[in-house]
Amino acid sequence: MVGAGQVGARRAHALTEAGFHVLWVAPDAPRLQDPVTPATGSLEVRRRPFSADDVHGCAVVFACAPRSVNVTVAQAARAAGVLCGRADQPDAGDFIVPAQLERAGAVLSVSTERAGPSAARTLLRALEAAWRPSFDVFLRLWADARSALPSGAARRNAARSVANEEILSMLDAGDVEEARARLRASLAAGGEAPAETT
Repeated sequence: MVGAGQVGARRAHALTEAGFHVLWVAPDAPRLQDPVTPATGSLEVRRRPFSADDVHGCAVVFACAPRSVNVTVAQAARAAGVLCGRADQPDAGDFIVPAQLERAGAVLSVSTERAGPSAARTLLRALEAAWRPSFDVFLRLWADARSALPSGAARRNAARSVANEEILSMLDAGDVEEARARLRASLAAGGEAPAETT
């Protein structure tokens, strides 16, 4: 990760939380205050300008510095055979990171096929505004109920049977226990083996 702006900081911390080892290079990178726990990845900060040697051994490189630096970073990455994503000019990079929203175990990603990160963030904000509190509860109930199902075809059949909007309406009204019972009943009915035909 090269660059200490808001984008670089978000990416560095998100990747660390996802379990990656992140090397963060920037003269003005923040000093670490929160220790990295064993449940997460690791974050190494080098408070200095980027060097072409920084890309060696990396799986991917994120260029989140000013444009003049990002050009140098991308050139060094390509020379080393490492994929590089550029925050300033996504079309000039090797990959694009979609805008993401995480809620209660669900990850919503928006990719605008290179229309630009600003457009993706606008769409993601619209999705966030439309996110109902009942969705959080529904996902927790779903995870609990689904874990009791057998694997394979029965689980897939059960998942298709759930009357999601009906359950969400119950949750919107605050009827959590009724929604839980309806979800379990729907999953149980859908998980029944189909009758044999002759």
